[in-house]
Amino acid sequence: MHLAPEPSRGDGLEFPTGNSDGNAPARALSPGLAANDLAHTRIGDPIADAMMEAFESIGPRESWRIAQGAMVNEDDESALKATP
Repeated sequence: MHLAPEPSRGDGLEFPTGNSDGNAPARALSPGLAANDLAHTRIGDPIADAMMEAFESIGPRESWRIAQGAMVNEDDESALKATP
């Protein structure tokens, strides 16, 4: 499987060329997994994007409090009910 850099799609995302040589051991071990890993550097995450927009709107201190609370109480969704 050849994982050469792809041309730009015009959306500002570029193939991470720094990974191409460093990814050779992963490609040798598991070509499919390595290709999937690189492919995921080119796709968005709508849920994470929305979360980051919400964090931007409430500022760094409150964002930090919410992120910490989510990690500390990861099994307790009620701790995040009142968050954006």
